[in-house]
Amino acid sequence: MIVFLNGEFVSSAQALVPADDPAFLFGDGIYETVLVRKGRLPFWEDHWSRLCASADALDIQVPLTFAQATEILRELIRRNDMPDAIGRIQLSGGGLPPLPPVTGNGRRERGARPPRTVTARLDALPAYGPEEILRGWKVVLSKLPYAPFLPRVKHTSRLSHVVARREAARVNAQEAILLDHDQVLLEGTRSTLFFFRHGILHTPALDCGILAGVTRDKVLRVARREGIPINEGIHLPVELGRAEEVFLSFTSAGVMPVTDVDGRPVGLGRMGPLTQRIKSAYDRMLATTIGRAAALV
Repeated sequence: MIVFLNGEFVSSAQALVPADDPAFLFGDGIYETVLVRKGRLPFWEDHWSRLCASADALDIQVPLTFAQATEILRELIRRNDMPDAIGRIQLSGGGLPPLPPVTGNGRRERGARPPRTVTARLDALPAYGPEEILRGWKVVLSKLPYAPFLPRVKHTSRLSHVVARREAARVNAQEAILLDHDQVLLEGTRSTLFFFRHGILHTPALDCGILAGVTRDKVLRVARREGIPINEGIHLPVELGRAEEVFLSFTSAGVMPVTDVDGRPVGLGRMGPLTQRIKSAYDRMLATTIGRAAALV
């Protein structure tokens, strides 16, 4: 596998970062994952905008232009012969910055930190077959209360997500749903949560402390186009237990039905009609976006 590291394309075995890298030591870094389909990057501009917003929030300089980042991904697709993949770009923070000089008003001016490490790589695109989609995923509600930290930033401090994923793995579930200290539903460790109740599509509001998912935004767009009423709000586990249909959204799958929550079946135990409607509309949007995107290889 060929990866990008600080301006060079090297084998993954050669892509070594120093032991004092801030992302390794402190989780001081940001990243984005983007879908690669047919050598194209659907919704790439949305991911790039969020990467820049995350960098601004953590005072990290983005040393690449959009065109340069696109070229890096294009070269990775070409060198690895992977027209279908998941791409990831990560910027490691520049560490603890030195104190800047004091200005005439007695204040210290803040400056963005140059990143210590810039990496990009491709991973195999997970294969979600028709049977898995129809059968849906099993999820659990994490028992570890999650305190969102900079929820609008896609940063590398993901220990809570890792622990929750382990909770799910122990009971052969594919995902875990995070809750805050007040037992308010938040999001999955890699996904956004949606559920239907009485024909209304419910999802946690961004103000609950969840990531503004790119796929989440697309799902809400197609739901509005389909004339489906939406409720972005504060939701509790009891509401999820009463849901007729549940699904997740995330980059690699788009829409993934959920048919089991904490060992209890959802609906009839298979993908429901409203979820199917959302998924079909999302898949059409994705196909249109792919068709319009420029081929990189």
